[in-house]
Amino acid sequence: MKTYLVGGAVRSKVLAQNTHEDRDYVVVGSTVEKMLALGFEKVGAAFPVFLHPETKEEYALARQEKKIAAGHTGFEFEFSEEITLEQDLMRRDFTVNAMALDEESAELFDPYGGQKDCQNKILRHVSEHFVEDPLRIIRAARFVAQLGFELAPETKDLIIKMVQKNLLAQLSVERIYAELLKTYLRSSRPSLFFQFLDEVGALAQLFPALARLKGVPQPVKYHPEGDAYVHTLLVIDACKELGGDEKSFIACLCHDYGKALTDPDRWPSHHHHEFLGVEPTESFCDHYKVAKEVKEFSLRFTQQHLNIHRSHTLQAKALDQLLQNLNYHRRPEWMKFFLICANADQWGKLDRRQYSQASYLQKITQSLKFFRSEIQSNWVGEEIAKQVTKQRVVYLAEQIANLA
Repeated sequence: MKTYLVGGAVRSKVLAQNTHEDRDYVVVGSTVEKMLALGFEKVGAAFPVFLHPETKEEYALARQEKKIAAGHTGFEFEFSEEITLEQDLMRRDFTVNAMALDEESAELFDPYGGQKDCQNKILRHVSEHFVEDPLRIIRAARFVAQLGFELAPETKDLIIKMVQKNLLAQLSVERIYAELLKTYLRSSRPSLFFQFLDEVGALAQLFPALARLKGVPQPVKYHPEGDAYVHTLLVIDACKELGGDEKSFIACLCHDYGKALTDPDRWPSHHHHEFLGVEPTESFCDHYKVAKEVKEFSLRFTQQHLNIHRSHTLQAKALDQLLQNLNYHRRPEWMKFFLICANADQWGKLDRRQYSQASYLQKITQSLKFFRSEIQSNWVGEEIAKQVTKQRVVYLAEQIANLA
């Protein structure tokens, strides 16, 4: 029985990267019975995966796989004491992920040239079995963004053929979204994920509303970066740089979907695109089954991002309505992320000046913490909310005057 560190943790060591990849192990020359006898806890369903009794890290028996049905899960697995390390590594996607480290001797096992491909920043498929798992198309997009690598020409050609065969239709939306979110969390330029999918012909299939923004013009005075597609990619990269979370990312991704739905005869102007963007934003969130909070946040930002940009010019009543539309009074913690999204939208216009609206709204909302309404005993029902709002607007008018 021999244990090896495999996967992303080995790749990170070879690249000398200080990342937080999960530490996964493969066990050669063992059986289920032997692992259980050593105190490991079996958790794998399709094939034996065990949790270490102390570290809780994952250990999988060396295995081979055989394609028996369509899709990401359509495999039959063979595992036994006779399966070699080389056989196990052959089933992996890219050579840079098909290395193993003996931590006791520090010996690196690299039967498929992963170390050289790491040095050359190349993603190359390990074997012809790559085509059997369509999820590898999405993983390729993630690794391009996460690692900054380029695809080997033969691997890119293979992926294009897989896309043309409509293999992506075999994937669950949950798995696609999981890879999208991993890309955002682990990459400094998540835009590369979408650029790659566009290059291999998969963008319109997976993210049609984003693909429709390609070639949609914007006023050059305000958008020197180019069309609405280019702008959106810049915005999501800025969102990551500014520290946006999952809901911020999805909001930035979707916020301008409505520009593809405005009247082409009026382009490059996009009147009411913020309202036209509601339906495609909702459709994206429903299709990919995003969390309820992420959907609500994204819809609110899509509708209100222009009002956030002009917030410093709004009168008290309009400013109060904006805060209500952003659900500030129930979810004040969201304001930080709305401002990250709005700031990212500005940076996506190649304008990296200080986003003054952020400090303005921060001062306004900070002052609201001291607002206290006078509830009178003769107010009942809806009248209470109306009177509180009226008092709050008066208070906001005072704060606006103080900041002028």
